[in-house]
Amino acid sequence: MEIAKEALSKARVKELMSGAPKTGNVEIRLKDPKRTGTITVRGYTDKDGSYRPFVDKFGNERVKRFARTAYLDMNKEDDRLTLQQVVNHPIYINGPRPVLVVVNHETDADNFVALKDNEALAGDIIQKLEGQDLADFARVLLITVKPGSSDKVIKRAIYEKAETEPGEILNLWNDDLREIMVIIRKGLESGLFKYRQGRYTFDGQLMGTTFEIATDWLKENEDLIPSIRKQLK
Repeated sequence: MEIAKEALSKARVKELMSGAPKTGNVEIRLKDPKRTGTITVRGYTDKDGSYRPFVDKFGNERVKRFARTAYLDMNKEDDRLTLQQVVNHPIYINGPRPVLVVVNHETDADNFVALKDNEALAGDIIQKLEGQDLADFARVLLITVKPGSSDKVIKRAIYEKAETEPGEILNLWNDDLREIMVIIRKGLESGLFKYRQGRYTFDGQLMGTTFEIATDWLKENEDLIPSIRKQLK
């Protein structure tokens, strides 16, 4: 068991900071302040039985108490050490009933901006679609296209999906097999393709047990596509 009585080496301090961001701000909050009161963080024994000391940037053992939200500046070594001591805690964070919550504003901002950027890219794609191309793309996204649905109704459904899953829209739009997916979706709607008991079939032939496998099957049997298109029309 490693119990820090003397100042730890610089190498060990650096190891304890490993994984912490070096910029941005992080909050550490009490999950239920009224119930838990003050939470004390000090050195502790990890789940693997090794002792994890809680030290300052000079390697000196320390103790920190949380009675309200603490704001950590990731430019400061002491705050990075605090963050790593908390996020690795076997009880306060990783126990069955966590009492502390860590909010990384930099990560949250990155995720939010990435989501909005993808949403904007997805919006550009959706805006340009109309008619059959619009309806076909909705099918690939598993959006039900009812007979007589206007472009606006279909676009609204896709825009709503773009608000929460823009990455899926971008991935499917750029998928080389998208046109084949459209054929299979249309074929399922018309009854040309069958999906029963977890099996996709065409004219009695097994295509696969998942949509992805069925798509690959049709790709490998591209010579069937011209006649399938005629039947779908």
